[in-house]
Amino acid sequence: SRWEPTSQVCSDCGFKWGKIDLSVRSILCLNCGTKQDRDENAAKNINKVGIGHCHDSK
Repeated sequence: SRWEPTSQVCSDCGFKWGKIDLSVRSILCLNCGTKQDRDENAAKNINKVGIGHCHDSK
């Protein structure tokens, strides 16, 4: 989906932290403790979606 929430989900554990302000550039996952760069995290999630390992169960 064009609207896949790629920057709202941890690319390591799949935890959904929800919408964050665009000014926030890095996120500390509350579930696994991984520090994520917003853009790198989104890129990893886009790659997963592109190869068919979608993190969103909808």
